[in-house]
Amino acid sequence: MDDLKQKLKYKFIDNFLTEDELFLLSEYTIMKHMQNKNKFSNWIPTADTWYYADPLMEALLKRKTTFVEKIVNKKLFPTYSFWRLYTNKATLPLHSDRPSCEISVTINLGGDKPWPIIMDKEELILTPGQAVVYLGQAVSHYRNEFDGDFSSQVFIHYVDQNGPNVDYKLDKRPDHWVFKKPKD
Repeated sequence: MDDLKQKLKYKFIDNFLTEDELFLLSEYTIMKHMQNKNKFSNWIPTADTWYYADPLMEALLKRKTTFVEKIVNKKLFPTYSFWRLYTNKATLPLHSDRPSCEISVTINLGGDKPWPIIMDKEELILTPGQAVVYLGQAVSHYRNEFDGDFSSQVFIHYVDQNGPNVDYKLDKRPDHWVFKKPKD
């Protein structure tokens, strides 16, 4: 992974999502947010809506694996997806990601106002459908307080099939979520 660290700090990917994918995922997160009766949790104390391993986003994670492999020039195992619809006053504290996020992708699904992510002290503004691919453990990142009404983001994560975090394949979940065709 050291060679990758030298080549990839972070990389913008225009049109990471097709127009159809962007429409579907954006509308989905807005609708799920509108149905969220709790709109808070002990883990993320805001009015935000968030889901770990949402089935639609897990399908996106699987679908984009080959595409991300081409970007980083490595064979990857998917680990997990996470999406969040952030609301006014939301923040994202400075952090580096856990081992399951060796290769991370942040994808903007849209919102009412741009909301930069700061990576290694550089402010990055993603437009809807655009993504940034980065080394989640190596690149510290955060977001300042959001002053818009909503910003929808999805995060998909991978590990190098030959790297030190290979044990985090599927985020250590059973592989039953991977569809297997029945034998004839």
